[in-house]
Amino acid sequence: MQNKRVHLRKQRQKLEQARNEILARIHRVTSHGRAEEICAEPSDSGDIALSSYTKEFLYKLNDVERGRLLEIEAALQRIDQGDYGRCVDCGGVLPARRLEVVPWASRCTPCQEAFEQSQQAEDEAEEAANF
Repeated sequence: MQNKRVHLRKQRQKLEQARNEILARIHRVTSHGRAEEICAEPSDSGDIALSSYTKEFLYKLNDVERGRLLEIEAALQRIDQGDYGRCVDCGGVLPARRLEVVPWASRCTPCQEAFEQSQQAEDEAEEAANF
């Protein structure tokens, strides 16, 4: 039992550190985006295209970071609730090695693969609907 508490404490520390790093990156990206908006207007079509691409890239990065932040917050909540280390889909035990590598993991590998396939299918259907 003591080993489990020590393990959970270490995992919580990893998750909190990852959360703090993401929050710092989001702040930097947001600040950079604001600084770009303050800079002088682009002078030609090449500058406009580059500025648009840069903004889109920064916002997309920000979205990815926010998604990871939500995963980390959910993992911290699972620790608090005593559900950490269990697959949210099948209830199976997540391998310790998986949690060491991806401490915010919420699914076992087979369930994660199934989830990603369903997400991909949804994305493709949405993309097809938009054409």
